[in-house]
Amino acid sequence: MSTLDRHVEGCAAAHQTLLALVDDIDPDSIREMSLLPTWTRAHVLSHIARNAEGLRRFFDAAQDGRVGEQYPGGREKRDSDIEVAAQRGFTDIVSDVRASIWALEGAWAAATAEVWTSKGRLLTGAEVTLEESVFRRWREVVVHTSDLGYAYSWNDWPNDYVRFELDRQLMAWRASQPMGVKDFPDDVRKLPDKQRLAWLLQRTTVEGLGLGPGI
Repeated sequence: MSTLDRHVEGCAAAHQTLLALVDDIDPDSIREMSLLPTWTRAHVLSHIARNAEGLRRFFDAAQDGRVGEQYPGGREKRDSDIEVAAQRGFTDIVSDVRASIWALEGAWAAATAEVWTSKGRLLTGAEVTLEESVFRRWREVVVHTSDLGYAYSWNDWPNDYVRFELDRQLMAWRASQPMGVKDFPDDVRKLPDKQRLAWLLQRTTVEGLGLGPGI
């Protein structure tokens, strides 16, 4: 199985975990605060939907030979769209999440080899291949599902995602350190994999380590 196939498979499974979770929650609970500062659970769910919609734009644009914009209008428009979507009722929010997932997975299934090697432009202005966008989506879904603050936490992150992400985080760590540094400090390296990643992504604190670097 190729790396892309593993990322698609992992992300599709994460989508199903998220959908199963929202199908079983108290509708009123989406108005409660999430684990992210200033955002309710409705905001997190709306962000997950807008993220899927934005990544699907990459594939729509690539079909026409263009570099798609994940969020046309920039951060202000993205934030406004999330705010508006988060004010809707529970049924509309969950339907939006589900429809955006189906549309994105449909774009993956229809993509040709040429489309997969095309690029899209992120909110930051950086460009990524559409293959890379799948892993980014996997990260968004796994991490933000735990950010909702229901029973699913970073302890439940899939092992495959954790392995892929730790490899990426280690490369980013090396790039930010003086030449010759090849691994995390011992007190970070000795943490269990999921706890280490949760700390790196600023989803948990570890006594004596301060705040993780984030992504």
